[in-house]
Amino acid sequence: MTTTAGHAAAPAPPAASAHVAGPRAAWPDEGATSFGARTAGALAVGGGALVTVAVAAPHLAHHALLAGALLALAATTAAGAVAALRGPGRAPRAAAGAATATGAAVLVVAPTWGLVGTAAVTAGALTLGGAVLLGVAARTPVARAGRAPGPWARLGVLAVGALLASAATVHGLAATEAGAHAVPHGSHGLLLDPGTHGHHG
Repeated sequence: MTTTAGHAAAPAPPAASAHVAGPRAAWPDEGATSFGARTAGALAVGGGALVTVAVAAPHLAHHALLAGALLALAATTAAGAVAALRGPGRAPRAAAGAATATGAAVLVVAPTWGLVGTAAVTAGALTLGGAVLLGVAARTPVARAGRAPGPWARLGVLAVGALLASAATVHGLAATEAGAHAVPHGSHGLLLDPGTHGHHG
């Protein structure tokens, strides 16, 4: 005899997954403005952290405490920037806090080392500017998130953001002590003595 218990015990069909694969549905609560601010902010913060490392590293021998603290802040900020690039959530907010501390620190500490110029200003501007963008992304209400950007829009934001951040980062690195001792672009190759080249016995 058939009972209703048999029907109740039958396995239910699998529920549809709430997560749909694809760039557009990866983070449905993140709109175009939030995505742009988070991406550009993370790229700027990462570049600022790199410049901060180049500013602080040469001073480890004579200012170990300050330089070490600045390097630790820069490393934390760089890690936060990478985490913020991976997606929304708590990472952008944490990265914004680390970037704010790093930007303020490099602008305060660098002048005590006699570094008042392009490198320190670039490091501070990138980290603090990026922190503002990450803060905007972290505070965007879900109700105002708008439509999630498509794959081409994401690619465009990444390309433009990376281009601008890398240009500013290279400009800042060139003004550091490491940049001053770098080999000029295009001069890489074998160093031959012009006086002996071509004279073989």
